[in-house]
This record gives sequence, structure tokens and C-alpha cells, in this order.
Amino acid sequence: MKKYTMLIFLFIFVIVFSGCKSIHVESSNDKPGVPLPPHLANCVGLNASATGECVRETYSNISLCEKLDDYWKDYCYTQNANIFQNSSVCEHVQDLGRKDNCYFSVAVKLAYTTKDPAYCNIINITNAKQDREECLWGLFIITKDSKICNLIRDELKKQDCVAYHNNST
Repeated sequence: MKKYTMLIFLFIFVIVFSGCKSIHVESSNDKPGVPLPPHLANCVGLNASATGECVRETYSNISLCEKLDDYWKDYCYTQNANIFQNSSVCEHVQDLGRKDNCYFSVAVKLAYTTKDPAYCNIINITNAKQDREECLWGLFIITKDSKICNLIRDELKKQDCVAYHNNST
């Protein structure tokens, strides 16, 4: 239980506190065979803050995404969805794994910043049940709101949630 809780805290920290400054500009060395797209060439070699702003500005233009090859197109849509916290952009992502990640990251950011568990329902693709439960569990850890436990469908996780709440009050 403690290990699971620590992993959740780490996951929450990464999701909630990640911003544009942490967007990684990939180079051709990061993904062999996938060259750095020309639209990010101006972002390379800048300090972290300037790189984050450059990437944010670049991915703010969703029409740019359509012009990219499949890998970068999916990446572009995911970045745009996260920047604007708009899950409808995730529909454009073609790869199902990246689409799942797009929905999950947007849902978690919205749920954790607004403290509203309804945003966890945005997660609706292939791994939806597990990811939705993780989103709700993480939100419970942040808010300590026992009502969130009732939204968890997995009985074991629901029991863990209630037990954790009872032990922390």
C-alpha cells in the first residue's frame, strides 16, 4: 500500500507540475530514424525556459499538426491538447497508445487542477478502466475527499481508498 501510494504521489507530481518547460524537444539521437521536424529547429539550443516557450508557441498552432508525418502529427496534437487542456484534440491522434496517453494526461491535469472527478471520465479509450481508476485514486490522494472512493468501480481499489481515508482521518 505504501509503495502504491508513493508511486501515485510521484505520478501526480509529474503530471500536475509538468508544464511547457518540461516538454522535451527530441533530436534525431532520441528517436533513431525519426529526424527532428523542421518546425522545432528554432527551439533547439535555447535555455530551458526559452525552449519551453518556443515549443508551446509552436504547438499552439494546431493547423501545423496536419502538415507533419504521422509520429510528429500525433505528438503535436497531444502537446496541443495538453497546452490548452482540450481533450477533443486527442481525437486526431491516430496511434491508439498515444491517443490513450493524450486523453489520460489531459484528464489528469483537469481533474487535479480543478479537483473535479468528472474529468477522470474523459479517459475513454482502450485502457480506460485502469486509467480512470488511477485518475480517481490520485485525485483522492490530493483532496482526501471520501466521496471520490464511491466513484471507483474496482472493489479492491475502492476498499483501499476507504481504508486509506479512515486511517488518515
